[in-house]
Amino acid sequence: MKKLVSIVLFGTFCVALVYFFGIRIFDWWQTGQLAIHRKMIHGPDFVSYDSDAVLFAWEIGGCVVFVVMGLLGLGVVVKEIRE
Repeated sequence: MKKLVSIVLFGTFCVALVYFFGIRIFDWWQTGQLAIHRKMIHGPDFVSYDSDAVLFAWEIGGCVVFVVMGLLGLGVVVKEIRE
């Protein structure tokens, strides 16, 4: 029973990772801008590749890493359920 509960909780966490960071990537795909997590001293709280390439690459790379981690976690959950 403990194993089933831990699998369900881990699966829920992985789905949340994929959902929230996937939404950020989808918003970037639609608008071309990515909301950043820290407040800028001046200017908007969005970054695009044209405005700051390094910060944009850092933000989008982090989003991609978390989506991939979530998908790999879901793969582990499916493997555990099938056993």
